[in-house]
Amino acid sequence: DEQPDAYWASIQAHALITAEEGGRVLGMMSVAREKRLDALDLTASAYLSTLIVAESARGRGLARQLYVHLFELAHTWSETALVATRTWSTNAAHLPLIAKLGFEERLRLKDDRGVGIDTVYFLKPL
Repeated sequence: DEQPDAYWASIQAHALITAEEGGRVLGMMSVAREKRLDALDLTASAYLSTLIVAESARGRGLARQLYVHLFELAHTWSETALVATRTWSTNAAHLPLIAKLGFEERLRLKDDRGVGIDTVYFLKPL
């Protein structure tokens, strides 16, 4: 299947933030700098495109730690950084975290990922 290869190629220019323990990567996020988001008609200073935490490491706060590093990185890019991300409306693990971190829903594309599954864009000014 070529889709994973195409996706991997598309994020090669992104900043990569990792969470490691004992020499093992347990989580990572890829972040595009100055990403144009046509759906929102704006450019985000930092756009989180990928967030992955190993199943064995979930529930330990690694995603939150990755976000903290993202916010720090975004501040080095711009004093008035705008961080953006998107996810699906049924992502029960991610939605509560981004709400706690102060992200606000900006756009919801109904049924964009299938019946009953919306694509939801979130923004957080720093």
